[in-house]
Formats: sequence, structure tokens, C-alpha cells
Amino acid sequence: MAADSRRMLHIVGDSKGGGCTRIVLQIAAGAQASGWSVDVLTSDPLFTEGLRSAGIRPVSLDAVRREINPVTDAYATWQLTKLIKRGRYDVVHTHRPKPGVIGRLAARRARTPLIVHTLHGFPLKEDASFAARAVVAQIERLASSWSHEVVAVSHHHATQLVERRMAPRSKVHAVPNGIPDLLLDYDGPSVRAATDDRFTVCVMGRLARQKGLEQLIDAVKLIKDRGGPELRVKIVGEGPIEEELQDRARAAGVAECVDFLGYRTDVARILTGSDIIVLPSLREGMSIALLEAMCCARPIVATSIPGNLEATDGGRVAWVVPPGDVLALADAIMAAEKTPRPEREQLGRLARAHFLENYLAGRMIDQYLNLYSQACHLG
Repeated sequence: MAADSRRMLHIVGDSKGGGCTRIVLQIAAGAQASGWSVDVLTSDPLFTEGLRSAGIRPVSLDAVRREINPVTDAYATWQLTKLIKRGRYDVVHTHRPKPGVIGRLAARRARTPLIVHTLHGFPLKEDASFAARAVVAQIERLASSWSHEVVAVSHHHATQLVERRMAPRSKVHAVPNGIPDLLLDYDGPSVRAATDDRFTVCVMGRLARQKGLEQLIDAVKLIKDRGGPELRVKIVGEGPIEEELQDRARAAGVAECVDFLGYRTDVARILTGSDIIVLPSLREGMSIALLEAMCCARPIVATSIPGNLEATDGGRVAWVVPPGDVLALADAIMAAEKTPRPEREQLGRLARAHFLENYLAGRMIDQYLNLYSQACHLG
């Protein structure tokens, strides 16, 4: 098969920004640079704009939605099957739970030569009930039977896929997330004012329930009640619970030190202007925000969920606390503030060194391209 005849479709659906779409954009751009013709199906306007800016063709089919509805989902599957047949795609690569089910079924019906799914994280907490885990496992087991390869974004999640019998070992691959080196061409100033001597805490990511931001605000209140250090907390991102978080900060009496900065593109400026980065997530696959903090050599406080532990070398390059533990989170932030700056900065440098060795975007893209080529027998 000639290189210029290879066609690939990524199916993302209505996922709103976040780490998943950034990973898809990098994979798509890498594949296109190596000779693939790449389309991405999404109904998210911001992601669509990013795709167009990168020279990648977005497919606007508003069919794959988060809500479960048997009638509309059956129609969406029919629409997708037609689209895939018409596009004559050699590879259909699905992402996120709902697109992963509908997209793989449609690709199977369209007899796509290679069907790949990336699991960006389990849609449940690690301590979810047995019944909930059983239902999710059964759905993924069925969807995996429609795909040729299943990719997990961390080694932990790859192991879980096999141990929970969601997919056979022969289909499962671990391809850890990767991002570009944000400091490679960056020599600009941080966003921190020279006169601001407050201990600055930054958290970045989608403002959603699983990110543990409620616990962070509660920890800030606890620190204030204890007479702890004066904090400036920067919350960067957008999401469905933004107003709820703002109300929580006001009710806790900490609104004056918690800034909601919204969606930002100047990540390196924000990170380098922060004393520590906090990742209070209750569940993650492989956090892009965590990789960004490591890339920028920042001291990190993160929850001890498996993806975070894997990225931070078992917690060697970060302070780690149990997920959902407000007291432990407050203690870790205060411990970081009391740690002399040279020691904090050394921890940040260790984090950056671990990032450069394991989580650069090029490594991730190469692994995906090798997977496509080997599975398709394309040289």
C-alpha cells in the first residue's frame, strides 16, 4: 500500500477539550507528517479550531454524544458506519468510552482493516463498587472484541485491562501519554508579579468532579483556619463545575485567595510563576497537567492514584497524598511551603529529568505509528 493512500479516522465525539483531545491532536499530526491522510471526528468547536490550525481535517458529525440513549445511539452507529465506508479508512482509532463503543461497532460493521481504541482512563473511581466495575468491564470486553488493538495510556491501566479480562493480553499495548517540551523555546517571564510574595499554588485541568478540586478548596480553608501561610491559588481551566467551585470558595471564606483563570494557552508562563503545582485528582489515566508540571521543573503535590504514581516514578519526584484526603492535602501543601526553596527546586529538576526520559511527545507518536504499521503490515 502506497504511503499517500493510507487513510485514518480518529473518533472523539463531543469530548470537551482536556488531555484526550490534545493527545489525539499530537497523534494525528504525527501520522499526517509521516504520510497518512488523517481525519478527526469531533463536534467540539474548540478542538475543531485546533485541528484546522494544525492542517488536519475535522469531520463534523454531531452523532456521538455522552448521554446514553438506545435510539439515538443506534442511529449514530448507522451514521458512523456509512461515513467510515464512504471514507475507505484503513485505520479507525477511537477515544473515550462512548465513542469507543459506538465507533468500534461501526468500524467493525464497515469492515475496517485496523480498529484501534485508546483507553484514556477508566470511567470509574478506583474504589468503585464491584457491580459498577463489572458492568464497565463487560461493556469494554464486548467493545474490545470489535477492535484489533487496545491501547492504555499507562502501564497500570494496561495491566488492569488484562487482569479484569476486558481485553486479551495479545491486543493490549501500553503507550504512555507524551507532550512537547514546553521549555524548549521558552525564555519569557512568568505571570507572577515581582511584588507578590504569597506562596503560589497552581492546579490545571478540566473543572470536573473527578479532578478533586472540591478537596483542594477545602484544604485551602483548612490551611487558613490553622493560621498557615498566605496562599495564592490559581485554578486554570474550564468545565461543568466552575460555578460550583466558585460558590464553594466563597462559602469557605477563601475566595480572595483563589483565582479562576479560565482556559489559558500560556501554560509555561503560569507554571513557572507558581511555587508548587497541585494535582488532587480522584482518578486519571495519565494526567497531561502532571506531565506539564514535570516538564516545567515545578515541585508537585499529587494524589497517589496509580497514573500519578507511575508518572512520578512511584512518588520519587513529588509529594504524594491519598486521593480525597483533605487533611493530607493541606499537610502536604504546608510541608512544601516550609521546605527551603533550593530543596523544592531540586525536586522540580528531578521531575523534569524523569519527564524528558519517559514522556516526550515524539516517543509516544513513534509508538503509535509503529503500532499502526505493524498491525496493518505497512512498511
